[in-house]
Formats: sequence, C-alpha cells, structure tokens
Amino acid sequence: GLALFEKGAWAESLPQLALAVSRDNDDLEALVRLADARSRVPEVNDRHISTASSYYTRAVEACVRDGRTDEIYEQALLGQARMARFTGAPLTAERACTALLGIDPENEEAVEILIGLKAATGELLPEDDELLFRNGRSLAAWGEALREADRSEEHTSELQSHSDLVCRL
Repeated sequence: GLALFEKGAWAESLPQLALAVSRDNDDLEALVRLADARSRVPEVNDRHISTASSYYTRAVEACVRDGRTDEIYEQALLGQARMARFTGAPLTAERACTALLGIDPENEEAVEILIGLKAATGELLPEDDELLFRNGRSLAAWGEALREADRSEEHTSELQSHSDLVCRL
C-alpha cells in the first residue's frame, strides 16, 4: 500500500493501507497514509473527508499517547488541521496548527491555516486589506508587514501574537 501511495495511486492504495492498519493498529505511518489517500479519493456527500478526519484524529491521539513528536505526528497534525478547516471545525484546526508549530515553528502551511482562521473569524483583521493575503511575500516579509501595521494600530492583542508567530519563521 505504501508503494502505491508514493506513486500517487490513491484509490489503489486504499484497500492495502486499510488492511495494513487493521492488522497492526500501531502502524501509524500506514494510518496517516490511509488518511491522506482517503482524503484524495472523493466519495458521495464528502464522506471521504469525515473518514480521513477520523483517521488523522486516531493517529494524533496515538502519537500523543506514545509521546511521539516525529514526522508522522507532524503529518497527522497537518492532515487534521486541513480536514478540520474543510469541515468547518476551526477550534480543531487551530489546536492542530498550534501543536504543529510547537514542534516545527517554520511550518508554512500551519501558519497560513492559522492566520486564515483568525482572519475568517475577525480575530486578525489589519486595517490594510493588502495584509490579509501573503501576495507572493515571504512569510518573514508578511509577518514584518503585519508587525509594522500592528505598531501603527491601537489594538495589539491578537494581531501582535499572530504577527509574532509568522515572524518566528
């Protein structure tokens, strides 16, 4: 199943990955790959998203239980954040991104998801609309622009904390 997954044969890898996970509940690499493959093969009523989400959650919980902070845990957290964002579960997405950034502060996708969530909920709204989007800037440049805007605005709480998050990159 892993070989098919690596080739991008998502649908073909699903049965083999599911079998590997059913035979060995501790095979977290297979579980994360199963979640990723499942998320890429559409099903009616977006069932593939809820199924992938449950697999990612299972993997995250197993990693936490086992004290793992390796690449598999990072991939599970990122997958969980993606699925949560897609299904409209911002708190789950935020928790996953925050945990991931605690391990890998330079994870660009986690930063982008987190900032997108904050902007969507109105918690991070700079006065300059151009700052809502990265617009080809590096994360460091975007973060510096957010910090500079924050210095010129009177409110500092959320904008400051998230611009600092971006600037750590």
